[in-house]
Amino acid sequence: GLGIDLVFVPRITALLSRKPVYLAKFTRRILHEAEYNRAASLTESRERHDLFIARCWSIKEALFKSLDKSRQSCFQMRDW
Repeated sequence: GLGIDLVFVPRITALLSRKPVYLAKFTRRILHEAEYNRAASLTESRERHDLFIARCWSIKEALFKSLDKSRQSCFQMRDW
């Protein structure tokens, strides 16, 4: 299948700015451990941090959209 996804980075920034607890929960749900560690290392620049997370989200969302329904049901973003 074909998967395409666009993300509006300011929306991701707004989501990540809500609460530190939300940020941790959201990033643990979508990021692989290596990505999570990379995001944690980008804390010196909020813009780079949020852009990294937005990129990860968009790539994985496009991958999800390319899968058939049976494979979507077992898809876990943090595993990719």
